[in-house]
Amino acid sequence: MRVESRARLVLLAVALGGLWAGVAHPTASVHAAPPARFAATPERPPQGVAYARIALVRVLAYYNGTVSSDSAPIPWPSPCAADGVLIGTTGDGLNSFDYVLLPTAAVNPITPCTGVQASFAQLNGRASGWSLEHVDVLLSAAYTGTSDTQLGSILYRIDPGQIATNGGPAAPSLLALALTPSGSAPSHDVPVLSTPQPSDTPPDPAAAAVLDLTRQDGQLLGRDALTGDEPRTALYPVGLPAGEVVPGAQPTAAGQTTSTKSAGSGGTVAPPTATAATLATETPLTAKLGLGAAEIDGNGRLIGMLAVDGQGHRGFVSLAAISRAIGPVSSQPGSLMMLWQQGTSAFYAAPPQFQQAANAFGTLATTYPDFGGVQPFKSAAVRQSTAIPSLTSGAGGTRVVPETGRLSGRELAIVGALAAVLVVVLLAAMVVLVRRSRRAHSARASASGVAADDEALLDLLPSDLPLQALQVPHPPHPPMPQPPPQHALDGMPARNGIEQANTVVLPAASPARPMGGRPRNALPLMPYAAGATHPGVRRAADPNQDNLLALHGTRSAGGRPQTYGLFIVADGMGGHVHGQEASRVAIEMVAASVLQPLSSVQDFDESALKALVRDSMRRADQELRQRNAVAGGDMGTTMTAALVVDDLAIVGNVGDSRTYRMSPEHGLGQVTTDHSVVASLAAAGVIRPEDIYTHPRRNQIFRSLGGQHDETDVDVFVLALQAGDKLLLCSDGLWEMVRDPQIESILRGTADPQRAVELLVREANANGGEDNIGVIVVRLVEEASQPAQPGMRVLAAPQELHLPWPM
Repeated sequence: MRVESRARLVLLAVALGGLWAGVAHPTASVHAAPPARFAATPERPPQGVAYARIALVRVLAYYNGTVSSDSAPIPWPSPCAADGVLIGTTGDGLNSFDYVLLPTAAVNPITPCTGVQASFAQLNGRASGWSLEHVDVLLSAAYTGTSDTQLGSILYRIDPGQIATNGGPAAPSLLALALTPSGSAPSHDVPVLSTPQPSDTPPDPAAAAVLDLTRQDGQLLGRDALTGDEPRTALYPVGLPAGEVVPGAQPTAAGQTTSTKSAGSGGTVAPPTATAATLATETPLTAKLGLGAAEIDGNGRLIGMLAVDGQGHRGFVSLAAISRAIGPVSSQPGSLMMLWQQGTSAFYAAPPQFQQAANAFGTLATTYPDFGGVQPFKSAAVRQSTAIPSLTSGAGGTRVVPETGRLSGRELAIVGALAAVLVVVLLAAMVVLVRRSRRAHSARASASGVAADDEALLDLLPSDLPLQALQVPHPPHPPMPQPPPQHALDGMPARNGIEQANTVVLPAASPARPMGGRPRNALPLMPYAAGATHPGVRRAADPNQDNLLALHGTRSAGGRPQTYGLFIVADGMGGHVHGQEASRVAIEMVAASVLQPLSSVQDFDESALKALVRDSMRRADQELRQRNAVAGGDMGTTMTAALVVDDLAIVGNVGDSRTYRMSPEHGLGQVTTDHSVVASLAAAGVIRPEDIYTHPRRNQIFRSLGGQHDETDVDVFVLALQAGDKLLLCSDGLWEMVRDPQIESILRGTADPQRAVELLVREANANGGEDNIGVIVVRLVEEASQPAQPGMRVLAAPQELHLPWPM
């Protein structure tokens, strides 16, 4: 069929669907449509909802009731039910991610919820006393999956002895309770819901949502107790626009939500405690939500929670109020949530990055076999489809139809009969249109000598579509930041210990042949970079022992301009002052050893460049050892350095500073190997790879420049680079605070190296900032034109860098 004929059928189908929706489901018009920017279909939950709902859990409190003082306690099978959110870590045990956040009223150790009291009284009479028997926590269907064997398959327990409250008016409104793994609990990290992070994109206010758990039909429970098999089946998370639920965040006519934000919290403002005045305003939906329902921003971060005050008023408290009630909310997601964020970010990108999403989801499915909820996302990414099967059968989990306004059974029967007649009429019209279209196609095909069936197969695009429209253009590279103002190399002011230097003109060089695996006619690669150091939160008052150098330039080689760059990160040791001096001296020695040959007419191949990097770092090692011998000192430094020439990177490494490569196709990979005790233990299988971040010997290294050995071995690696690749050079002050999946997320989502550096440093400090931070990000960009004159730009350098040639 022609495109215009298909368009008619599509419009007809849309009209049919709209008529059916209006006739068969008239109650839908009773509830206002959600804000347009939040709008989601059952096959497309909002990104923040999809990301966060796997951390939503069901909290079940079981009680024993006593009828009289001389009767035995009666275990009651119906539990009080509430929502909870996994938020934190204890840092010990096999499962270190084991906190649940929920309102105290949901696990009152003195008195159960009204639903349990009522059901108990129906069979046994009113109870004269209660005791809390145990508390179960079940992961939701978003994590486990929805099959009969998956629902309720992961269970934790809460020790009632840890609930130090009577649930009365003077009790805290919220608690964070540690979980005890049961026999069905996994030994790996579990999903945790993070608070807003420095590296997050600004959240869309209209995409804020409230998460709640319900039955498979998608309708809110509207009660505080479960019966029968509901503890296993009422595990389906639904998401509602926060503007419809949270007072003070109501949507405006423009579809935006308005809400007063507390500084730094990202949530709605609340007084220090949840008082009656705070929670008196209720919406029709807050009465139906489970206590502990989580409010999330557009990025899927926790910003509020449904609580109840001493007088029974329900309302949402902000993240700031939660922190005041239970202490600082500190969430450090493990590999599971990092990979999940990476996969969902790629899946929801515009356009979707299906290959990257499929890789992340596939890794999750293999590493975490109990994560059944990842399978639909993995299948969709492999199919290159954005459709995800809905967890619920009602309204896709994004809408709640009010109880009012429903039609009676007779009215529904009449409406259904009318709808059936309408469907028959419309289908007949569609058949007529199809037959007419086919006859017209047959006539055109006969006139053109093409069989009608063949023409139908070929007729996927308009016949007059130009060939250029079929070619997918490569997106242009984002403009790079303008270079900083030029200064003299000596005596210029420092910026956080890092300088911006001027252009150095090099003498003309003799021809040099291209290297690497890219085609000879490919555009040259230019390494654009940015770097920064920071003392870290914990060592803000001490001298920064990290130093770095970042420069790039062009020289003449083989009758063409040849691009190059030199990037070094060094983490000094031997005391604050000596460590700072050691890293500076080592960088100066390596820069002198590498840049002097590059300023000559010498021709280089891969082996010569490898020798150049290795020898330069050995000279730095000798210089430090000689200074130690003269002064009786013990200064030393780790170092990772990357020399980029054309499309080849030569990476040298000593110690536990690292170089990563971020490939758009293959993701993040660590290039270097740490020369540390914990890295050796992990390689030998003595400890788990994730233990290197917390092991007591994690700061012990066995190889450094300036160490006790007569000659330090230098690891050298060779990388063939492509346009779009990024290199990250960093000290352990970064990678110990920011795990690899989050590093990848920042590098993948940030084109500007300067912005990436800023986000990485902020993230490291937000996670504790326990050590000095040194970081360089290099992005390889194809250059359409070359500068008319060879030259070099120093992008970042130590305050007192002395290069060996006149300026």
